[in-house]
Amino acid sequence: MKKKGLILFTIFMFAIGLLFTACGNDQEAPSNGDQNDHGKNGQYSELPPTKEAIILIEGMEETINLQLYEDDTMYTYYPEDMKAQAFDSKTGDGVKFYANFNQVENKDVYVKIQKGIVDVANENDWTIVEEFSSYDNYPWAIEAAYFVTDADTTGSIYKGEYQAKEFTITIHFPYEYGDGFYPRANMIIDNIVWK
Repeated sequence: MKKKGLILFTIFMFAIGLLFTACGNDQEAPSNGDQNDHGKNGQYSELPPTKEAIILIEGMEETINLQLYEDDTMYTYYPEDMKAQAFDSKTGDGVKFYANFNQVENKDVYVKIQKGIVDVANENDWTIVEEFSSYDNYPWAIEAAYFVTDADTTGSIYKGEYQAKEFTITIHFPYEYGDGFYPRANMIIDNIVWK
């Protein structure tokens, strides 16, 4: 019974996070045709290092400052109360954005963007509770799934492709972070522009 409750809670929190993010994000996501129209001759040096955004947390609008993250394959903006850390791995290089709320680092609360299609759930022995073959909010997603772990954490995994670039995005957090973290995670994902 406890596991069923956790599954329902996970699905509910994800839906609430998406709703709050969609309602609070007054910026238009770049269309697929505009993804590479930034800067001059493909250069991204004209991007502002910071910008403001509005997200909804527990039904309340909150203005947050975003910082620019850029590497050789993409750029995005992430909340200033998080940190970015590039990584190399056997399954695919990428970046991990993790919580630094009130100057307290928590690497169990993160968004990970990884090059290539990675079987994250199997690698970490996570339980998939629901799978989707398509996902309306992220048209690039070819697979999406919600997961739970034995450590009372939850999240979602998106396997995607854009202009022949394959990638895997993982959102991971303890249940108690759901209300505040999903809107932040979605802000990172919504701001991704592939080079």
